[in-house]
This record gives sequence, C-alpha cells and structure tokens, in this order.
Amino acid sequence: MLKINEVEVPAPSLRLALGSTEMRSTFIEEIKIGEGGPYLSGTGYGHGVGMCQWGARALAEEGRSPEEIVNYFYRGITLAKAW
Repeated sequence: MLKINEVEVPAPSLRLALGSTEMRSTFIEEIKIGEGGPYLSGTGYGHGVGMCQWGARALAEEGRSPEEIVNYFYRGITLAKAW
C-alpha cells in the first residue's frame, strides 16, 4: 500500500495505471515532487505479483519451508491442497 498524505493507493494498482513500462516495479525507494509532478525512483523489474525471487531464495537458504515463504509474501492467505 502506498500512502501519500492521507490517500492510500495499492501499489500494484498504481503501477498498472501508470503503465508497467513506466513503473517497472513497486519497490519505491524515494518520492520527490518536481516541476513536472511526482517523481518516483526505485529498483527492480517486477511482475506485479508481490513475490521477490531473490527474497524467496534468501528465505529458502535460511531453511524456510515453501509454505513459510509464500506466507511471508502473501499475508493473511490460506494454503490448501487442490489435488
């Protein structure tokens, strides 16, 4: 969730509204206001699904289970076996 003053906007929705080639990732490191409007800078080239492959790898290397990793990135979900 991106909060500017009192307005909250889901970061993935903002990315889609601006265009995924204009805003490549929702990993925002800095926001500035300039003459042309807001300027957002960050890193990454996300897919907009919320899981960082390098973060997931680091958690796996720490010995976390696949279920723990998924729950780390997607809080408040329930995992269920579908087969």
